Amino acid sequence: MTFWPWPTTDLPPELVVAAACALGVGLVVLAFEVRRHARRFRLLASGMVAAFALAAAIFRPRVSSLAEAAGRAPITVILDDSRSLRLPFDDRFSRRNAAAQQIAALAQGHPVRWLLLQGGSLVPTEPARLFGSPMDVDVDVEVDVDVNVNPRAQSSAEGPSTDFVGAFSALRRAREEPPRAVVVVSDGRQTGPTRKPASPEQWRPELPFDGVPVHTIALGKSAPDAAISSLAVRGSAFAHGPIQVRIEVLCQGLACDSLPITIDDLPEPGTTAQPSHKAVIDASSGRGFVDLTLVYEQPGHHAVQAILTPPEGDSVNENNVRSALIDVRRERVRMLHVAGRPTNDVRALRRFLKGNSSIDLISFFILRTPDDDPRAPASELSLIPFPVDELFEEHLPSFDAVVLQDIDAEEYGLSRHLRRLARYVETGGGLVLVGGPHAFAGGGYDKTSLAAVLPTELEPARLQLQDTFEPRFAAAGDRHPVSLAFNRGGGKLIALQGTSALGAPMPGSLVLWEHPSALTRTGSPMPVLALRDVHGGRTVAVGTDGTWRLGFSAEAAAGAGGGYDALWDALIGWTLHDPRFDPSPLALVHECVSGQTLRVARPPDGADGAQEIVRGAPNKVVPFRAQPDHLELAPFASGVHAIVLRQGEVVTAQGRFVCENGGDEWVDVRPDHDVLRAISEASGGTFFSHASTIDARILPRETLALRSRHDKPWAPSWLLGLLATLAAGLHWFERRRFGLR
Repeated sequence: MTFWPWPTTDLPPELVVAAACALGVGLVVLAFEVRRHARRFRLLASGMVAAFALAAAIFRPRVSSLAEAAGRAPITVILDDSRSLRLPFDDRFSRRNAAAQQIAALAQGHPVRWLLLQGGSLVPTEPARLFGSPMDVDVDVEVDVDVNVNPRAQSSAEGPSTDFVGAFSALRRAREEPPRAVVVVSDGRQTGPTRKPASPEQWRPELPFDGVPVHTIALGKSAPDAAISSLAVRGSAFAHGPIQVRIEVLCQGLACDSLPITIDDLPEPGTTAQPSHKAVIDASSGRGFVDLTLVYEQPGHHAVQAILTPPEGDSVNENNVRSALIDVRRERVRMLHVAGRPTNDVRALRRFLKGNSSIDLISFFILRTPDDDPRAPASELSLIPFPVDELFEEHLPSFDAVVLQDIDAEEYGLSRHLRRLARYVETGGGLVLVGGPHAFAGGGYDKTSLAAVLPTELEPARLQLQDTFEPRFAAAGDRHPVSLAFNRGGGKLIALQGTSALGAPMPGSLVLWEHPSALTRTGSPMPVLALRDVHGGRTVAVGTDGTWRLGFSAEAAAGAGGGYDALWDALIGWTLHDPRFDPSPLALVHECVSGQTLRVARPPDGADGAQEIVRGAPNKVVPFRAQPDHLELAPFASGVHAIVLRQGEVVTAQGRFVCENGGDEWVDVRPDHDVLRAISEASGGTFFSHASTIDARILPRETLALRSRHDKPWAPSWLLGLLATLAAGLHWFERRRFGLR
């Protein structure tokens, strides 16, 4: 059958309407003009010819033909691509591809849609990519499908789980004509996050299409194995208190009545590990568990590793070791505040900290220096000696953060504890240094272990700048959560009196405030307020001892003095990892498995760079590929990793995670053929217990009426344009003869 669509389909609707209106108006004007002339026929005819020729040049009509023919019904083949097909003792992956090749040979002449099942997503693929070379069979391959998928991945196991419910739902939502048969090739082991039906009755509402059989082909065999199936915290985990950790074990085909297990802390290099905990688990019934108690002094994400010693004959070593992060929280914040001399700035900060009911504050103020002469024996003085050794040798780990405000490290015995204080920061503690004549380089902190974890370098050549200055926000500093909280609280940068001389920012630091005129030795503006993430801990450098003026001065009165409290609430909150002042947490799309691409959610503020924080070395750049809703990071080795995502200089997401060699997909090595049998029974399909038993029952018997449409131009565009030009010229000539324009 042949027909003429009008107009051609590549024109915008607005242009079609505008052109039609213009031609209609032209014909109406022509009709009024010819009524005034006796010899109107030639004028009318030339005008009509010109109008239709112009319409043909604009609309370019096409001749379309429809053809009908009988064809074979389409088939959709879903191939499991989860990591359970890559178990070392069972060649399920090769058997899957062999089954796919048999299906392709049987389905010659049928349109076949090949899809990989990765988690709950379906990824289009081609036979040549499955088998490594073009096939020797003639099969009509169809891969143009929209199934909420990622079309790049090809047999890469990037979807580490198997979720039949999610996959069937995605297939049902696809904007494609439903197939007449669905073939699933899998081991049946479901590890996806959605529900897991078992019986045919439970599977019927989850099937992709009504009346379409789902044939299933089973892969895999069982093997003797013992594995750690779960490592998790029971209840809440608070610092300084007992934390209950449960380890569950799965065992099959082995003597598992006495399985030794060890749980170890996984500290970063150079830090102190928790003592190992050992236990014995009875899993003779197939499952067993044990509860162990851990205690952490510091809040944060602590990594632990459970190691199972399996009996002889164990099939998979990778599932004998499992790792996890324990999120240890604070039940109450405990802070140490040490000040070198009583000043307005010291009194203001102590007032703020004491006024916060969530802070358990321990304060020490130096009111008498060693050079002072009280003219009385020490036993008669009410002031106690500064217990520097007791604080920093015995009690330091019990504090969540330490504030050192204008105190001389050499004069008051802090120098011998600075290495311990640096380790405290590196293991998750918070440290705030506030300026003054005896702070930073003026207090002997330069060229010490602590200087390596501070946000800026120290400049001993000039200790203090005494002039009044008004700090300014550094580049990107005004967009940091601390600055945003300061502005929301009514804060405004005003003139301050004096600041300690700070050097250039250290790698990974962020400067919030900078001096308007003073420069560092490198020529960059001198920092006044800077922050730095140091592995698990954080440090803050406040160069000036005049922040009290943000709450207690005439200039601050416009904001009701709220700027001071807003600033220090944000600085202390950021130091303690308060979520209000942190970038978005790094969100993993799926568990991290060593050697596999890791997908993480795209931060709300975007990301154009990724770095791994490496202790004792510069941050390592992590290659990644950006997708619309997630980022695909290059594979990681097993262990603990800390990642920072940045958009320009701004951190948009950060977090720690563990990578495992086995993961959840390798915990239970048994195939689940009962699930495949239930799916086939619920849909009226056929269950094949082995790839070698596949036969023509997977093929739909009915034929379909296939329609094809072919379009071709009625005439070349250049010819239509030429005819329109000639017709318009002829009409213009006739109009001139009648004295019309």
